[in-house]
Amino acid sequence: MANASKGPRGDLRVAVAGLGPIGTRVVKALDQGIDGMVLAAVSARNPEKHRSWLAKLKRAPAIMPIEALSEVADIVIECAPGNLLRSIVAPFVGSGKTAIVLSAGALLEHEDLVELARQNGGQIIVPTGAHLVIVADTVAAASVGRLVGALVRITSWLLCFLGC
Repeated sequence: MANASKGPRGDLRVAVAGLGPIGTRVVKALDQGIDGMVLAAVSARNPEKHRSWLAKLKRAPAIMPIEALSEVADIVIECAPGNLLRSIVAPFVGSGKTAIVLSAGALLEHEDLVELARQNGGQIIVPTGAHLVIVADTVAAASVGRLVGALVRITSWLLCFLGC
């Protein structure tokens, strides 16, 4: 399977947790290319179900358990059921990385993840169409260097992609 290291230009490594309808579309869009980012890894409840189409991507990602994603990616895009939120987000924000959370309602049951992110320099981003400017401003205010541009690009892309 593919390697999960940084891309040739030092791109941000992205993991997608959950390969339902939204996660699958996110993976395919990342494979088509988003400047400054490379699809590094994915996680799915049933990896065998997805193995064949993932292998056909331009750069097939590593297929890994949720718990291992933070070891090979800088950003995770959570596209999984809400009951998996903690296991996806905590390793990323606990190590100062970024989690883009699509299961926003599940955060209400795990408010401590916000404090975990704050204590470790991590970020939780919840993209919503009605708040694109606020999300972009929050990302810009909370980020430094090339991470700012990359997060604004991926957040903007998600908003357009999801039609929010």
